Amino acid sequence: MEIKCVLEGHDRAVNWVDFHISNNMVVSGGDDKKIKLWKYNDNKGWEYDTIYGHSNNVCCVGFRENLSIIISAGEDKALKIWDFNKRMLLMEMKKEDRFWVFANHRKENIIAAGHDNGFMIISLTHDRIPYVRIDDNYMIFIQGNQMFLHSLNTH
Repeated sequence: MEIKCVLEGHDRAVNWVDFHISNNMVVSGGDDKKIKLWKYNDNKGWEYDTIYGHSNNVCCVGFRENLSIIISAGEDKALKIWDFNKRMLLMEMKKEDRFWVFANHRKENIIAAGHDNGFMIISLTHDRIPYVRIDDNYMIFIQGNQMFLHSLNTH
């Protein structure tokens, strides 16, 4: 076993990390409520970007490469789906329970998300989640057969 690099940048404990399957990138989530993107090569790593949007600890975070999204879940009782390229929140699912973990299905566009009282299977039915940005403050997105208005002012 050999340490290739040490990546430091979270203000508190790191709870989860995930590798991107085709880019030299890692995503991490921690008790500082942040999602951090890192790049690395054969002998060093560096912080690339930070995504803000959770109001409590980020318990798990990961890439969904075939959809160009990042999924995060946390103790703020939110499961969030982010546009990987724009670092923009696309969808948020809230529950009365805290989300702790999720898993990507290897072949289908579904994920399983674990929360305090069980888990749910969520379908990501489109190649991209369809949305229309209205202005700098709002966007409309479609999930299933429902249309949602979402505020982009999440801070």
